[in-house]
Amino acid sequence: MSAPTVAVVVTGEVLVQSWDLYELSIPCTVFGKAQADLADPWYDLRLCDDGAGTRDAVTTAAGFALRTRYGLDDLVDADTV
Repeated sequence: MSAPTVAVVVTGEVLVQSWDLYELSIPCTVFGKAQADLADPWYDLRLCDDGAGTRDAVTTAAGFALRTRYGLDDLVDADTV
């Protein structure tokens, strides 16, 4: 059995606010960290943006940068978006 896929859209807006990263951390913590004591396999988390690999990283005003290898095309195959 393969892990269910959860896709989260990360906007490509430059200078994302810090509180947006907090909201992004919630699905990363819930779905991105293996929980072998609850289920095996756990979820396959994919952070998807509109320019995966084709532009600079999504950056916060504080200078935190995020790059993802998944694009919007990967949303189609996800079990949950």
